[in-house]
Amino acid sequence: MEAYILRSFVFFSIFFSCDLNLILSPRPYAVVKESRELELTCQSNRSGGVYWFSTVDDHGSSFELGTGGGDYKYCVNQTKLVTIECRFEEPWTFKLTLLAPVHNQIIFCARTLNRVVSNSSTTIFIQVPVSTVTLSPLQSAVVDGKRINITCLTNDCRPPANITWFKGNSEITNQITSTKENRSTYLTRTISVLHYTGIGDDYGKEVYCRANNIEGKHVESNRYVINVTTIPIVRPEILLVECEDVSAKIFWTESSDHSSLNSSLPQTFLQISTENNAFVNCTYARIETNKSNFYIYEVINLKPNTKYRFKFMVSDGFKSDSMNIQTCFTDEEKVKKLPDLIIGHKDENSMGPALGGAVGGALFLVLFVSVGVVTLYKRKQESRIKSTEVTSRAHYVEHPCPTTDQAYQEISSNQNTELQYKDYVDHLCPATDHPYQDVSNQIKDPENTLERIEYMEIPDTILTNEESHYHTLK
Repeated sequence: MEAYILRSFVFFSIFFSCDLNLILSPRPYAVVKESRELELTCQSNRSGGVYWFSTVDDHGSSFELGTGGGDYKYCVNQTKLVTIECRFEEPWTFKLTLLAPVHNQIIFCARTLNRVVSNSSTTIFIQVPVSTVTLSPLQSAVVDGKRINITCLTNDCRPPANITWFKGNSEITNQITSTKENRSTYLTRTISVLHYTGIGDDYGKEVYCRANNIEGKHVESNRYVINVTTIPIVRPEILLVECEDVSAKIFWTESSDHSSLNSSLPQTFLQISTENNAFVNCTYARIETNKSNFYIYEVINLKPNTKYRFKFMVSDGFKSDSMNIQTCFTDEEKVKKLPDLIIGHKDENSMGPALGGAVGGALFLVLFVSVGVVTLYKRKQESRIKSTEVTSRAHYVEHPCPTTDQAYQEISSNQNTELQYKDYVDHLCPATDHPYQDVSNQIKDPENTLERIEYMEIPDTILTNEESHYHTLK
C-alpha cells in the first residue's frame, strides 16, 4: 500500500509542476489523535485558479475529496468523508476537514492557473496513546544480594511508548533493558525489564514504571512493594583443637548472622598453616557426633613436633570472611615411644604396662576355661562308665510268697547292694514253712547273691516287667 502511494505521488509530481508558493499544511506529517478529526489548509500567495483535494484509496485509485475557486469561486464537497471550506480573500485559502482520517493516508492539494499545475501533499499520522502499563510480578520477596527481574508492559500504541522506572521518588537509570514489539495496524508495544538487586535498605519501598508516547501525558503502573529478606549465613567457630602425633581433631560449632555477603549460598573452607606460612585449604574427615550444631573434623598426615594453625574461611566468590584461629602442637613423644609400645617396655608415659596386663589376663582366662572344660569332660565320662556297670547287674527276682498273685521284686540299678538285699528280705512271706525263709541271713555280698539265685527253683511261669504279660518258660 505504501509503495503504491509513493508511486502515485511520483506520478502527480511528473504531471504537476511544484510551486513552493502552494502550501498544504501541516506537512510533511499531519498528526492527529485516534478518533479525532483532522483539518488541512491549502493556500497560495497568488489568488485565482482552481483548487482541488485528492487522495489514493486502498486499491491505488485516485479520487477527489473536494474542489473550489475558479471564476465563479465555487466550493464543493466530493465525498461525505470530508468537509471543505473556501475563503476567497487575499490570499485564497481552502480548508479540508477529514472526518475519519486514516493512518499513513496521503492527501494532495493541487491548483491550476494559466495552464500551470502546482501541488503539495502531506501524510497523516494517527496517534494511539498508551493507555495501560502493567507491572509484574505484583509481589515477590527478594533475597538480599540476589537479583530478580521486574517487567513493565504497555498496551499497543502509536508511536512506541517510552518507559521510565522509579524507586520511591527517585528515577532508576541503570539495569534496564527495553524492547519494542511491532503489532498489527502499525501499532507497537514496549517491554521494559528492570534487573533489580535486593538491598536491605530498600525494604518497604515501592517500585513502579511510567509510560508515555504523547508529550505531556503519561500513565503509571501498579506499585511493587520491595520485600528484601536475608538468609542467615552459617559461620563456623572453632572451639578446640587437639593435636596428636600426626593428626589433629578440630571441635567446632556454628552460628548464624545476617551480614551481607552477595550470595545466599557461601562456601566454607577449613584452612591450615604452619608457623610463618600462609593458610591453605586442607582435607579432613568428619567424625559423627550425636549433638546438633557441634562437629568434629580430623586432619591427618601432619608432621610431629610442629605448630599448626587452623581457621575457617567463608566466601561467596566476591567477598571472604575469616573466622577465629586456633593453634596446637603435634606430639613428638608418641612417635618416639612407639617401638617401646610394640616390644612391651615399661614406661610410665606409655601404654606398655596396661597392654601387658591386658594380654596376661586374657591368657589366664583362656587357661582357666580350658582346664574347667577338660575336668567336666572327664567327670562326665566316669559317670557314664559307672552307670553302665550298675545297669549290667540289674535283674528281676520272683517274689517267694506262695500266694496266687505272682508279684515280682525289681532290683533297681539306682540302689546300692545293701538296700537291694534288705528290700528282698522285707518282701519275704512270714510263713514259717517257706523253703527260702533264711535266705536274707545268708546273703552278704552281691556275688553270693547272684550265685544263689542262679540255682533257685523257678516256677513254670513268671511275670516280667518289660512285656507286661505272662510268658511260659521252657
